[in-house]
Amino acid sequence: MGHSERCALDPILGCWLATEPAAAALVGPDGCYRLANQAYAEALGLVSPAGLCGRPRLEVLDQTFCRRLADPQPLLTYLRAADAQNGAELSVCLSDAALTWRYDSLALLGPDGALLGWRERLVPVRDEAEMLRAELERQLAAKDQLLARVSHELRTPLTAIIGFCHMLLGYCGELATRQEAYVQRILKNAQAELQLLNNVLDLARLSGGPLPVLTENVELTGLAAELVETAEALTWDKDVHLVVEAEPVLPVLVTDQLKLRQILLNLLSNAVKFTDHGEVRLTLARGESGVRLAVSDSGVGIPPDQLGRIFLAYVQVEDSRPGRRVEGTGLGLAICSRLARLLGGEITVESELGRGSVFTLHLPLVAPAAPRPE
Repeated sequence: MGHSERCALDPILGCWLATEPAAAALVGPDGCYRLANQAYAEALGLVSPAGLCGRPRLEVLDQTFCRRLADPQPLLTYLRAADAQNGAELSVCLSDAALTWRYDSLALLGPDGALLGWRERLVPVRDEAEMLRAELERQLAAKDQLLARVSHELRTPLTAIIGFCHMLLGYCGELATRQEAYVQRILKNAQAELQLLNNVLDLARLSGGPLPVLTENVELTGLAAELVETAEALTWDKDVHLVVEAEPVLPVLVTDQLKLRQILLNLLSNAVKFTDHGEVRLTLARGESGVRLAVSDSGVGIPPDQLGRIFLAYVQVEDSRPGRRVEGTGLGLAICSRLARLLGGEITVESELGRGSVFTLHLPLVAPAAPRPE
């Protein structure tokens, strides 16, 4: 690559320097500076990068940056070797009395292998950690946005499949036994996939910050009856009975009904999933300063060593039943826990392996205007 072609890269590299948060410079193949940003000049103790252009890198660093270091010899050794080589890449950590720096020099090669120069950076280690943290936060936000977009796009066809299944089962006349079994299997799997997508979407929303709490008066007995009716579809191929047990007189909650429904439906679904036969019971009772809503089952239970992890995202409780594989993403209980906090409450769990589990949602009578911090 000729001189004119290398010079054509200067505008591109100039844009890189303008957006590079670290102290950075471009050194030509002759070992002299071509471009540098303001942060690089300040790291060298200079007022401006204007006076660097055309000056030898070894001479400048020897007279400025190296003199601030407790042991300048490793950097000077590298610079002298690099000036005599076609290309080099090296990272060394240097420190003065107050701060540790990282020096990076990366050889830039053209398509034909010719040396174009070096990209150089000087980064205080504490600033590098902050830059890494910011980059990780940006990547996590991008991941959540992608998950939300993909989940949203997949929900539309699944909702249509579920709708057509309900139409076939309820409004299209009598189906043959085998046909009905096939449609019910399609419906069950589509509902399971939709729940997984909803969980992913909900976690992405919650990761973006607290959701608004829209309060209204909630009558618990009527809500419980609706939830059990919805969850009945999950028991079609199991010997499991859903039961509601409620105290005669319950207070009216002032809370976000949609979030409360989601928590309880998730808990009911989990209970049915880990129960092959027996009972899943939803118990409604007064608490010390609000209400207790408990979902109990006669299922496999949770191993004691896993109880402390079940509310973490992407954590799946191991299924102790022979030949059984746990389905799901491990997001349901994490979402339930976060939603409970938004409503001013918490979820506790008691479990005995082989005997079943009890998940109890403790809620205040009135949801707080502002959620508690995580």
